[in-house]
Amino acid sequence: MESGNLSISVSVLGAGEWGGDGASAQRGTPYRAQSSDRVAEDKQMFERLDMLPQHPIDKALDILYEEFDKALLAGEFEAVDIYMRHAIVSHYRVETLVGFLTISFQWKDHLKERPSFYARVKSLVEKSYPDRAEKILMGLE
Repeated sequence: MESGNLSISVSVLGAGEWGGDGASAQRGTPYRAQSSDRVAEDKQMFERLDMLPQHPIDKALDILYEEFDKALLAGEFEAVDIYMRHAIVSHYRVETLVGFLTISFQWKDHLKERPSFYARVKSLVEKSYPDRAEKILMGLE
């Protein structure tokens, strides 16, 4: 422990598939949190977000907005960045991915991982909906 910070790794965050671009698992990425309570809250957020595909879309979006809103309003940009870096976009429905982009849009200047997350989402949407991709992603870059 260094100056009150705890170090954990993404590998403790559940059984979901992680790997940024989806090509390989990148477990063990260092993460610093301010307290054991913060670590527990971030772990819970990651686990809840990892389960989104198992919920109906309206419930999934409710969970997404609740978790991201709480983290972003608290200034927990590193936690959101970690999630965006490791989330495999093919794991989620397009509606959920648009939700990720929508809620993170106003915070994009604070989220280092958002541009690469957006690029991965854009690639998936272009493959899934080639005729509508531009309209689906309009204003979310």
